[in-house]
Amino acid sequence: MNGTRPLDGGGGPPRAITVRGATEHNLRSVDVEIPRNALTAVTGVSGSGKSSLVMDTICREGQRRYLETFSAYVRAHLWRIGRPVARGIDGLSPAVAVDQRPLAHNPRSTVGTLTQLHDFLRLIFARLGSRPARPGDPPLERRLFSWNSAHGACPTCRGLGVSERIDPELLVADPARSLRQGALAITTPGGYLMYSQVTMDVLDQVCRAHGFTVDIPWRDLTGEQRSVVLDGSDRIRILCGKHPLESRLRWTGITPRPREEATYGGVLPVMERILTRKRNRSILRFARSLPCATCGGSRLRPEALLVTLQGQNIGELSRLSIRGLGAHVARLRFGEVVTPVASPIMTEIVRRCRLLDELGLGYLTLDRPSTTLSAGEAQRIRLAGLLGVSLRGLLVVLDEPTVGLHPRDRGRLGRFLRGLRDRGNTVIAVEHGLGEVLEADWLVDLGPGAGRGGGEVLHSGPPRELLGEAAGAAARSITRSFLTGGSIAFPAAPPAPGDGALVVRELTRNNLKRITAEFALAALNVVTGVSGAGKSSLLSELAARLDPDADAVERPSGADRIDKLIVVDRSPIGRTTRSNPATYTGLFDQVRELFAR
Repeated sequence: MNGTRPLDGGGGPPRAITVRGATEHNLRSVDVEIPRNALTAVTGVSGSGKSSLVMDTICREGQRRYLETFSAYVRAHLWRIGRPVARGIDGLSPAVAVDQRPLAHNPRSTVGTLTQLHDFLRLIFARLGSRPARPGDPPLERRLFSWNSAHGACPTCRGLGVSERIDPELLVADPARSLRQGALAITTPGGYLMYSQVTMDVLDQVCRAHGFTVDIPWRDLTGEQRSVVLDGSDRIRILCGKHPLESRLRWTGITPRPREEATYGGVLPVMERILTRKRNRSILRFARSLPCATCGGSRLRPEALLVTLQGQNIGELSRLSIRGLGAHVARLRFGEVVTPVASPIMTEIVRRCRLLDELGLGYLTLDRPSTTLSAGEAQRIRLAGLLGVSLRGLLVVLDEPTVGLHPRDRGRLGRFLRGLRDRGNTVIAVEHGLGEVLEADWLVDLGPGAGRGGGEVLHSGPPRELLGEAAGAAARSITRSFLTGGSIAFPAAPPAPGDGALVVRELTRNNLKRITAEFALAALNVVTGVSGAGKSSLLSELAARLDPDADAVERPSGADRIDKLIVVDRSPIGRTTRSNPATYTGLFDQVRELFAR
């Protein structure tokens, strides 16, 4: 074992996780021992084999062995985990992986449900909530306060908290044009106004009944005249149908039916009726997601919102931040009879809020959708769940837990990981941060290069011992060069002067407060800030406003200089087992073409 130190377990329980002959991916028959009940950092350049060792070998085997303890019937209904390629792995505990994958895109998931704080609120409202007495009220049960239950979900938005409504502003393609010229984006090349159910000439009859025509520019129409076109009119009866009779008579194989006489129904009512039946993608281009008018975005039915706890309903508490909820619950006081019931629930809410706040998540509101969380926020919520269940004896594996974190937040995370270790868990983290590496109990460094040039253990021992080693495998460690301030040269290229600016104004996404941001064109721009400052929200909103198909209110100035928008995030590139880097990049298409020739 080049660069490694053996851990003599002696008698009793194993002191180390021992891996022998691991050849998963690019690992070169790796032998290594990692101490149990310690915090271990695994380092190395990108592609050196860190994830292959930690995630694909150690963690996978720990999960596989845990699943093997279930009965054959249970295992048949669980996913199958393949055995990693290694001669032997000993000293494992049940493994839990906390990686950087985004949370599931479930529109019903919120920060409150992910952290289980909403579950405790449901419990305390079901037990101690009060409401005005009304005949026929349902009993106070936890399901009444769940939007995932038919007993609690708002009947209008079905528990989603938002409703998609057509925004008339998005229908306007060019206000300088008239209706006949295509002022509205739903005008077909043949001059038919989609969803109006009438021809342009018939629509002109309706407009003339109100004192205007379809040949007046849209911007010159009054609000009442625009409403006639969009919302309908019952002033005159017309022949409905988008094809006149003379067109129908030219059809072959179809028997034309006479058009029906009725009043003009308008464009918006027809579009909204279609949208209630199915999520029509053509119509969704002109829709905005707005808070549900019935529940105000709380997702719950009116009967649930009538229940209060010392003057506030559960929807109002869900709009608080995690930090604010903890402070509010800590101030609640109950009578002697109720306190024994309320105290355990309140204590757990305050404890979880404090834990999440220590992880730098106190700014998140409980009602924030999980789909808006960054990968780092999602990972720390998963970490908080590990301490929330008070488990011991676990193998906790983390994939770059500090990536994307501001230095202020890294210290908080380090204290949290050491707390997991102190409770009797083994923690292994793929890590790159200088401070986090040096503060670990043990360091495993892989390398020296990437791919075929890596996969070798260069050091296994206390981190500071690597700094003093200058011979053997450690001498080839790029990590050692970095830690000692050695032979790594950073390019001193001058910043590009830029060529104009891209400016976005009035950004209000998530916690952004009507900010204006400027980016230099033809230059490298960097967005920084502490966790939760709004970095991901800023870039997401910028990308949304640059998207030519987006429903943006205002395009950024300088957007006409952008030819193409490419978004690179942490989402998986694909989930099919038939995909690999060659197929994803299109390289294999060239290989197949070459062999076909």
